[in-house]
Amino acid sequence: MAQNGLRTALRGVRGFVLDADGVIVLRGQPLPGAVDALRTLQDRGIPFRVVTNFSQLHRATLAGWFGKGGLTIDPGRIITGTSATAAYTATAHPGRPLFVLAAEDARREFEGQHLLAAEEADAAPERLGRDRDLRLLGAAPDREERLLPRLEPRDPGVER
Repeated sequence: MAQNGLRTALRGVRGFVLDADGVIVLRGQPLPGAVDALRTLQDRGIPFRVVTNFSQLHRATLAGWFGKGGLTIDPGRIITGTSATAAYTATAHPGRPLFVLAAEDARREFEGQHLLAAEEADAAPERLGRDRDLRLLGAAPDREERLLPRLEPRDPGVER
């Protein structure tokens, strides 16, 4: 696409959402032009976010990982499935206890929220079975087997 065609195509665009894998990095290395492109966006004050399906690390850890390859990305510009879930639960369920099944580093995304320990969650199915607001946002397969069968017979109205 010619330079003028690109300018025309981007007219009115106010920001960018960039996928990390395959757009900015591939196999852990920045793709050609990615470092300069992000630097240009930052230097010009153009808003952007980097999204990724990789949810095992906190955004600050990911930013450090990107930085090793020369990509300077503020953690606040990174969105993972875990960070999006944490933002959602903070606004939709403030103060409610959460049982989060995630890697320890990723659990830092829920800072300031009430996270249940595994022992507390084991005691919770009786109460959760009557909770019409229960939404199972995600579960590791080994924990899913333990929790869900205990919920099903108690209240068929609980969504899974």
